[in-house]
Amino acid sequence: MGLFEGIENAESGSRVYISDTGNFVLEILKCAAGISKFKEERFFGVDFNVVESNNPKYPAGSRVSWYVGLRKDTPALSNVKDFAAVACDVPSKEVDAASIEMIVSDEQPLAGTKVKLATVLKKTKAGKDFTVHQYSKAA
Repeated sequence: MGLFEGIENAESGSRVYISDTGNFVLEILKCAAGISKFKEERFFGVDFNVVESNNPKYPAGSRVSWYVGLRKDTPALSNVKDFAAVACDVPSKEVDAASIEMIVSDEQPLAGTKVKLATVLKKTKAGKDFTVHQYSKAA
């Protein structure tokens, strides 16, 4: 087995996270979940293609990602549930663990789905900027 075996399946380009205000239409490329190699925490993540944007940092055609560390001391699970409800076009009360497992499965049922995203900056208790992601149904 060579050092670079499997490179043909690797996705090129680094992850870009939206960390500024804006309004976007995004197309879901892939949803994933697992254990972060760097922080050793559970995560949920989505890779998107930008379809429309009013922020020049993230022009149409660029690729962006959304990463949620699933720590119990945060609203992470609520954020994932809200995203899944919008992307699946169902009431949030219908989103359960099995729904999320399907979303991140090899079948990738949400690939190609479009969602709207509005981002706003909010100050944390420590006084740092935090980008709030608010997803809604795309027309």
